[in-house]
Amino acid sequence: MLKHIIVISVLLTLASIAGYIVYLEDVRYSLPTPLPADYKDISQNTFITPPSPILATKDKPLFIHFFNPYCPCSRFNLEHFKTLLLQFSNQVDFAVVLQIEKEGAVTKFKKMELNLPYVEDSNGEIASAYGVYSTPQAVILDKTGKLFYRGNYNKSRYCSLKSSEYARFAIEALLREEKLAQLPIYAKIAYGCQLPSENLNQRRNEILDELFLNF
Repeated sequence: MLKHIIVISVLLTLASIAGYIVYLEDVRYSLPTPLPADYKDISQNTFITPPSPILATKDKPLFIHFFNPYCPCSRFNLEHFKTLLLQFSNQVDFAVVLQIEKEGAVTKFKKMELNLPYVEDSNGEIASAYGVYSTPQAVILDKTGKLFYRGNYNKSRYCSLKSSEYARFAIEALLREEKLAQLPIYAKIAYGCQLPSENLNQRRNEILDELFLNF
């Protein structure tokens, strides 16, 4: 009898810990990413000098995917990003800005088999050039290299709401040569993992993320 009580107690404890981890993840990523103290906004229609040749526009619009393979939000966003890639790759060029915060990030990214050109951004300088301070984020440039859209993919953390596929709406508007319609505030306020992730709070969050992803 005592043995059964101990086993049940251990299982309940483990279930409580797992539930608490999921709760913390949901709470943390349901809140906007803190705005950096030195943040500089980049206005729509601003020409952005490419920080890398990979990010230079050619004869098509350019979709830049800001991605961190250690960020749960980036992982949840991956399938939706692949659908955009499949649908628009004939009309739009795609590139990835890979947030490199620790060893193994490139290996993790390559295992995802996106087969896209990428540039490493170890200190967040490339992200800053586009006004990006969290992942996942989408940046869409027109053929001339001017900023057409920067923001979230979806209101939903899992990109599951068809009515709020903001990045898709932006691509479609650009291809139709239309002005981008006024989007809800959820398209513009950054959510996800802060860039660059160098402070103590973020390192603590990385541990929580790893527990969550392996749960």
